[in-house]
Amino acid sequence: MAPTSQTGRLNYCANIIFKFYISQLVQEMFSISKTAKEHRTFIESMAAEDPILKGVPEDKNPFKEKGGCTIS
Repeated sequence: MAPTSQTGRLNYCANIIFKFYISQLVQEMFSISKTAKEHRTFIESMAAEDPILKGVPEDKNPFKEKGGCTIS
């Protein structure tokens, strides 16, 4: 239950903020070398399905020009 006085509300909000910051500091930290290897493995495993690297087939490209217009 939240306090009703102005000072009580400020202290209540400050406590919530402090708890948030403490929870962020307590979170487990991972070494960069481990996470970098995991990221690289994931990216390399998904490269075959990546349309930016592989390209989009012409028949499945939704942005392909449908045809030009002719003015006569």
